[in-house]
Amino acid sequence: MMRGLILLGLMGFLGAVAQPKADGIHHLFDLLAQWHTGQTEGLLVPTAVRTVASGGIRKSGGFLHPTQRPARIRFTLSLPVISAGEKLVLLAWVGLDDKVPRDDAARPHNGVRAQVVVNEQTLVETDCTDAGWRQLSADLSPFSGQTVRLEFVIDGKANTIYDWAYIAEPRIVRLRERFARKVARTLPPEGVLELRSDKSITLRVKPVPQRDGESRPIQIELPANQTVWLEYSFHGAQEATLEAVEGVNLDARVYEYLPRLQFEGVYTRQALLRPGDMVEVVAVVHNRGQGTWRNDTLRLELNPLQDVQVLDKPDPDFTLLAPGESHPLRFRVRVGSRPKLVLILRSGAGSDAFILTPAVARLPTGVPPTGRIVRRFGEHLVLQNERLRFVLSPAWGTGMSGRLFGRQRDAWTQLASMPSVAEAVLNAENAPPKPAPFALENVNLDEANLRLTLQGRMGLVGRVSLEFRLVENRLECIARLNSTVNAHLYQFRFPDWRIGDGSFGERKDEAIFPGLEYLLGEEQSSGEANAAPPHHLRFAPHPYKITVPLMAVRWRNWLVGMHWNAQQNWSGVLQAPNALFLSPNWREHGAHHRFALWVPTIPRWADENTLQAREPFCLLKGESVQLSATLFVRADARDISEAIEGYLQQYGMPYPPAPQRNDAAALILSLRGLLNSWDANQRTWRHTNTGPTFYDPLIALGLWVLAHRLPPEDKERARAIQQVREAVEAVAPEAMGWEMAFYLGKLPRLLNHWKQATDALRRTQRADGSWAWQPASERHKIFGKAGDTSSGHTGEHAARVGRYALCTLDSDALKSLERALQFLEKQRRPEGAQTWELPLHVPDVLAAPHCINAFLNAYEATGDASYLQQARRWALRGVPFIYLWRASDRPIMLGASIPVFGVTWLSQQPWFGVAVQWNGLVYAHALYRLAEHDNSIEWRRLADTITLCAVQQQEWVTECYPSDEGFYPDAFSITRGTEEYHWDLNPRLIPPCLARKVGFVPEPVTRVVRSGGRAAAITAPGLKSATWEGNRLQIEIEPPAALPALFIFMSGLKGVDQVLLDGQPLPKVNDMDTLIWQQPGMLSGWMQHEQGLLVRLMQPAPLCKIEVLFSHAL
Repeated sequence: MMRGLILLGLMGFLGAVAQPKADGIHHLFDLLAQWHTGQTEGLLVPTAVRTVASGGIRKSGGFLHPTQRPARIRFTLSLPVISAGEKLVLLAWVGLDDKVPRDDAARPHNGVRAQVVVNEQTLVETDCTDAGWRQLSADLSPFSGQTVRLEFVIDGKANTIYDWAYIAEPRIVRLRERFARKVARTLPPEGVLELRSDKSITLRVKPVPQRDGESRPIQIELPANQTVWLEYSFHGAQEATLEAVEGVNLDARVYEYLPRLQFEGVYTRQALLRPGDMVEVVAVVHNRGQGTWRNDTLRLELNPLQDVQVLDKPDPDFTLLAPGESHPLRFRVRVGSRPKLVLILRSGAGSDAFILTPAVARLPTGVPPTGRIVRRFGEHLVLQNERLRFVLSPAWGTGMSGRLFGRQRDAWTQLASMPSVAEAVLNAENAPPKPAPFALENVNLDEANLRLTLQGRMGLVGRVSLEFRLVENRLECIARLNSTVNAHLYQFRFPDWRIGDGSFGERKDEAIFPGLEYLLGEEQSSGEANAAPPHHLRFAPHPYKITVPLMAVRWRNWLVGMHWNAQQNWSGVLQAPNALFLSPNWREHGAHHRFALWVPTIPRWADENTLQAREPFCLLKGESVQLSATLFVRADARDISEAIEGYLQQYGMPYPPAPQRNDAAALILSLRGLLNSWDANQRTWRHTNTGPTFYDPLIALGLWVLAHRLPPEDKERARAIQQVREAVEAVAPEAMGWEMAFYLGKLPRLLNHWKQATDALRRTQRADGSWAWQPASERHKIFGKAGDTSSGHTGEHAARVGRYALCTLDSDALKSLERALQFLEKQRRPEGAQTWELPLHVPDVLAAPHCINAFLNAYEATGDASYLQQARRWALRGVPFIYLWRASDRPIMLGASIPVFGVTWLSQQPWFGVAVQWNGLVYAHALYRLAEHDNSIEWRRLADTITLCAVQQQEWVTECYPSDEGFYPDAFSITRGTEEYHWDLNPRLIPPCLARKVGFVPEPVTRVVRSGGRAAAITAPGLKSATWEGNRLQIEIEPPAALPALFIFMSGLKGVDQVLLDGQPLPKVNDMDTLIWQQPGMLSGWMQHEQGLLVRLMQPAPLCKIEVLFSHAL
């Protein structure tokens, strides 16, 4: 009773504490938040909200690009009635993107004119020619109480070239004049500034000092005898200054934003404690106001209510807290069995209180160290096999708690905990939402299962049935929430694991959350290294952004993860529950990693990156919500990719999607796409529906091979052959591509050029085997440190050197490859293969195929099986970027490939939940190659899945944009089920993959044969087999099409006496540096080259048998 009276007294005292004074700014409309609702016209491209820099200052704004008509966006608003002494003011900025080319003489940029129009009346306008934001404010007080049509207008003036204009931070506020104060020079760091001058002047507002790097002043163009308002904020500044102008009558007033301090939360670093434990407590102070807290009084008082000893007191060690910032205050306590602690925050910016009730549960005694156990030990329930032990215990503060232990040799180690085994926030209809604590009602034990029922302790709203089952190294968890009355459900979370709690804590070597996170070492989930705010947050994402329903963390030999069926029905036909991933648990400052599932789902009921629904799910009496997931443990892990392998063993590789077309029709669709990309004027192909246009050997290869698989009378065959001939004749011979030389000729010249290019590449390799990355421009320096490298950057170079090494068995190239692979063996993540627009260390799927190909080149060249194992590991590391499931309302999803877990230019285009299928096709091509050597995993099925998803996307474009038949999107949004933006690619990467699915290979194939300590590499289109016995080399070729010619290269062969085709000798020739159509009557034959033997077959048969007889080989 006394403790209750004390608590009531504390609460009453807090209510009497003086609260901070009010500010004079009230936000009415945030027009950027409702930008998508505006009516637009005159736009060259659809409007979008982006964060851009103008004059080096980044702001979030709505993009408006005019046509010959001005671009407009219109909002219909009901403005409130204002009282005397109040104003309605529109605040906004207008600016041009810093990326606008201002030195393009051929396409000169002349800027834009921006206007604010209300009810067809222009209130303010300004010209934007140079970089930098300009204020765009207007007095809306005359429209008080009216419904108005407010328009932002961007006029391109004489031309619309590079008119990349943005309306930034548009909002309507109500200003209360009695809170305004006159200023001369010194300003608060945030506020709304009201200015009026008797002359047209330019003013500057700048921060002094600024905590976060270089200050950037705001420049203000102030017209004579007009009032201008501008909202400013200098994050991290103590104050700001208004630079004075001599000889001007300037009236300056500021409406100051004020701070508001409160507890964001109070947490124990360890989630589940035992009586007697000492633990660090983190009290997080948050500034929820819009003004900076500066050097004000702040005090934290601690009042133990029961069973807790405060070991030290926090000392506030900060003097500035910007809006939206938080600061942790730390202290230690020792807990008993029923601890409770009151914390009181006192400051001039507000007071707050918090009652901390840590979760405390004892451990059972007398549990046998081995054997299968399902039984009670006093108040505890224990489920145990030879690998895992799961303990359920009553816990102070949470009801029932759980701990999971893993066995390593003869010792049990705690690996995870659940402070509360089930959590819900719900209410009966017409009642406020509240947490629903549950108490144990009954238990049912059998040989392998532990079942229990929990009943709500605060009314009879809900009952939870739980089931836990141990199977080898897995704990299967199922929960069902039943409602006993009609209820509103805001949150049901199960299971909710704290991984590492009580053992390895927040440490990790690697962690994955496929589709969103691939973390190393001390990297934090939702980090800003590869995604600037607000895109960085991804701890509770849209479920369709998760590519594989799995999360895992590895610390040394321990690998702990959770997987679930993403298509599980959580209520009736509703599927795809939300997932929560925090590594470490930075939201609660926990020394652990948090894995959980919860409903109702995003986006229908909840917003991304929240923990509770914004809108309740109606749970009718007698209905239920169910969630299930499996926790798995390995005690011998070496790489996080083993979690992916375990998932595939558990669920199997999914079967590919089913496009509308069969494989043969899909190849024709790709052929038409390639044909449609032809630019007759430039005699080459468009890379996309809008350009650029350039010669591409991969397009030439696809057209040449696919055309020759068609009947001779087919018109598309003739078109394709003619396009290739014109394109090849229009480029330098070295640019034709070495692959095409195996079909068209000039192979000696291309081999020499290939060697020169490889030698140049080797010369840039560093001693450790890597290649140094250098930023392509000043702008690219944000992506990494010059001289650093990544698995993607080095892997790409290694694959290129390795392909030449495999084809030629060149000793210098092989040594270079081996050094590169020694470096890559130490890398643990695919990253940094697309640094033209993304950071060097962003997780990147494109790095995986580079590394796979590099290791396969070495394996095929040397026969060393360790290289094959490394290729397999890199293939597993690429899986987290590929969707292995499909939602019922997303036909295009399974097999879609996420390019990176990051954002283009950090702030422009997020790639979470956005497929870039050309990346996946490069990966699929490498998987087809791996499948020839490794069948431990269904690599071919995964490659088919990726390939057919690309065909589905081709079909989508063909239906929506018939003029782009056969193309596919550069980016396809999985969350929205449509293209991310309209930009389509030609299908150059699809035929090489689709052909392998069908059963032929367009590009030349290399096989290495060995005999008596000697080795030779044979490369040819359609190469099927090669054997070497004594001085006789025999090969078989099945050409991929009815070709006019093909060429064979056999590295290292010298002293050749004779070459036989189907038993008949071939003549020596000396015209292999001639294209096959340039010399009439060209014959099959062979010639000796400095790097080996070259053979030409004219009009090759469907099966060709070649024999090479020689006296010796090098």
